[in-house]
Amino acid sequence: MRTKIMAAGLITGLAAATLFAADMTSAQTKPTQPGTTGNEFVISCYRGPWRDTVALDRPNAVFLDELMEYGYTPTQAISIGKRVCRDEYGVRNPEHLKATLAKLIKEQPPRR
Repeated sequence: MRTKIMAAGLITGLAAATLFAADMTSAQTKPTQPGTTGNEFVISCYRGPWRDTVALDRPNAVFLDELMEYGYTPTQAISIGKRVCRDEYGVRNPEHLKATLAKLIKEQPPRR
Protein backbone atom coordinates (compact mmCIF):
# COMPACT_ATOMS: atom_id res chain seq x y z
CA MET A 1 0.00 0.00 0.00
CA ARG A 2 1.30 3.45 -0.71
CA THR A 3 -0.23 6.77 0.05
CA LYS A 4 1.10 10.20 -0.78
CA ILE A 5 0.98 13.12 1.57
CA MET A 6 1.56 16.54 0.12
CA ALA A 7 2.45 19.26 2.61
CA ALA A 8 2.26 22.93 1.71
CA GLY A 9 5.60 24.55 2.57
CA LEU A 10 7.68 23.58 5.56
CA ILE A 11 5.80 21.96 8.38
CA THR A 12 6.88 23.73 11.54
CA GLY A 13 4.12 22.36 13.68
CA LEU A 14 1.81 21.19 10.96
CA ALA A 15 -0.16 24.37 11.57
CA ALA A 16 0.43 25.10 7.90
CA ALA A 17 -2.28 24.06 5.47
CA THR A 18 -1.85 20.51 4.26
CA LEU A 19 -3.17 18.97 1.07
CA PHE A 20 -3.61 15.22 1.03
CA ALA A 21 -3.82 12.97 -2.01
CA ALA A 22 -4.10 9.20 -1.94
CA ASP A 23 -2.72 6.66 -4.39
CA MET A 24 -3.51 3.09 -3.38
CA THR A 25 -1.94 -0.07 -4.83
CA SER A 26 -1.11 -3.54 -3.62
CA ALA A 27 1.86 -3.93 -1.29
CA GLN A 28 3.18 -6.51 -3.70
CA THR A 29 3.75 -3.92 -6.46
CA LYS A 30 6.75 -1.62 -6.65
CA PRO A 31 6.57 1.53 -4.53
CA THR A 32 6.31 4.95 -6.08
CA GLN A 33 9.26 6.12 -8.17
CA PRO A 34 11.91 7.95 -6.13
CA GLY A 35 12.50 11.63 -6.69
CA THR A 36 9.61 13.25 -4.89
CA THR A 37 9.98 16.73 -3.46
CA GLY A 38 10.75 17.54 0.16
CA ASN A 39 7.10 18.45 0.70
CA GLU A 40 5.77 15.04 -0.34
CA PHE A 41 5.77 11.78 1.59
CA VAL A 42 5.05 8.39 0.10
CA ILE A 43 3.64 6.15 2.80
CA SER A 44 4.63 2.73 1.52
CA CYS A 45 4.18 -0.27 3.79
CA TYR A 46 4.80 -3.97 3.29
CA ARG A 47 1.68 -5.78 4.43
CA GLY A 48 2.34 -9.26 5.77
CA PRO A 49 0.46 -12.35 4.64
CA TRP A 50 -2.29 -12.10 7.29
CA ARG A 51 -5.00 -9.48 6.95
CA ASP A 52 -5.99 -9.63 10.62
CA THR A 53 -2.55 -8.96 12.12
CA VAL A 54 0.16 -6.36 11.60
CA ALA A 55 2.98 -8.34 13.24
CA LEU A 56 5.01 -8.51 10.01
CA ASP A 57 4.04 -5.11 8.57
CA ARG A 58 6.91 -2.69 8.05
CA PRO A 59 7.82 0.47 6.13
CA ASN A 60 9.25 0.09 2.63
CA ALA A 61 12.53 1.78 1.74
CA VAL A 62 10.89 4.59 -0.24
CA PHE A 63 8.96 5.68 2.87
CA LEU A 64 12.08 5.60 5.06
CA ASP A 65 14.13 7.45 2.43
CA GLU A 66 11.59 10.25 2.26
CA LEU A 67 11.48 10.61 6.04
CA MET A 68 15.29 10.87 6.07
CA GLU A 69 15.24 13.40 3.21
CA TYR A 70 12.81 15.45 5.31
CA GLY A 71 15.38 15.58 8.11
CA TYR A 72 14.88 12.57 10.35
CA THR A 73 17.80 10.34 11.34
CA PRO A 74 17.68 6.73 10.12
CA THR A 75 16.68 5.59 13.62
CA GLN A 76 13.88 8.18 13.82
CA ALA A 77 12.68 7.32 10.30
CA ILE A 78 12.48 3.61 11.16
CA SER A 79 10.62 4.36 14.38
CA ILE A 80 8.09 6.62 12.64
CA GLY A 81 7.73 4.22 9.71
CA LYS A 82 7.06 1.27 12.00
CA ARG A 83 4.55 3.27 14.03
CA VAL A 84 2.64 4.26 10.89
CA CYS A 85 2.78 0.90 9.12
CA ARG A 86 2.02 -1.28 12.15
CA ASP A 87 -1.08 0.64 13.19
CA GLU A 88 -3.92 -1.84 12.84
CA TYR A 89 -6.41 0.94 12.10
CA GLY A 90 -4.33 1.95 9.07
CA VAL A 91 -4.82 -1.36 7.24
CA ARG A 92 -6.79 -0.52 4.08
CA ASN A 93 -7.41 2.94 5.54
CA PRO A 94 -5.14 5.51 3.83
CA GLU A 95 -6.77 8.45 5.60
CA HIS A 96 -5.74 7.00 8.95
CA LEU A 97 -2.18 6.47 7.70
CA LYS A 98 -1.99 10.10 6.59
CA ALA A 99 -3.45 11.37 9.86
CA THR A 100 -1.02 9.24 11.89
CA LEU A 101 1.99 10.52 9.96
CA ALA A 102 0.81 14.13 10.18
CA LYS A 103 0.35 13.77 13.95
CA LEU A 104 3.81 12.27 14.42
CA ILE A 105 5.46 15.01 12.35
CA LYS A 106 3.64 17.66 14.37
CA GLU A 107 4.60 16.10 17.70
CA GLN A 108 8.18 15.25 16.73
CA PRO A 109 9.46 17.55 13.97
CA PRO A 110 12.91 16.74 12.60
CA ARG A 111 15.87 18.67 13.96
CA ARG A 112 17.32 20.41 10.96
